[in-house]
Amino acid sequence: MPSLSLGECDRSSPSPTESLELTVSSRRHSRRWMVRAAGGVLAFLVLAVVLPPAFGLSHHTVTDDAMSGTLERGSVVFVKPLPVADLEIGDVITYPHPARSGELITRRIAFIEAGVIWTSSDSTGALDPWHLTLDRATQARAVADVPYAGYAYDALASGHRLLRRTVSRLR
Repeated sequence: MPSLSLGECDRSSPSPTESLELTVSSRRHSRRWMVRAAGGVLAFLVLAVVLPPAFGLSHHTVTDDAMSGTLERGSVVFVKPLPVADLEIGDVITYPHPARSGELITRRIAFIEAGVIWTSSDSTGALDPWHLTLDRATQARAVADVPYAGYAYDALASGHRLLRRTVSRLR
C-alpha cells in the first residue's frame, strides 16, 4: 500500500483554492442562466404581447380538443380580420360560440353557401351542429399559432388584471 509523504497530498479531493474556484464558477453559471431565462421571458413578452397588435393581430387560447392534431388545447391562435368575401373552405376561423356566451371557439370552414358557413372540428372531421350567418364585413381568420403558449398568455392576463384591481383599490 503506497504511503504519502509530508510533501505529497491526496488529489482525490479539491484544494480549498480549487473549491473556491468551483463555487465562483457555478455561481457565474447560475447567474448567466438566470440572465438568459429573463431575456427569454422578455423576448416572449415582446413577441407575444407587443408585436401582434402592431400587425393587426389579436389572440385566442384554444380551450377544447376539437382542433386536436392541428391546434392543441392550450395553444394560442393569432387571428386577423379578413373580408368575409375572401374566406375559403379550409380556412381556420375563430368566432363566438353559438351556445355559450362570451366563449370563443376555433374551427375549420367545411362549407360556404350564400353567406352561411358550416364549420367542423379537425379531431373528428364531423360538422358542428350549428352554422354561422356572416352578417359582418370581416371574420377573424387564424394566421399563426404557438402550441401551449395560451397557458402563459392566460397567466399573464390574469396577473395583469389582478395587478390592475389591486392598484385601483389602493387609490
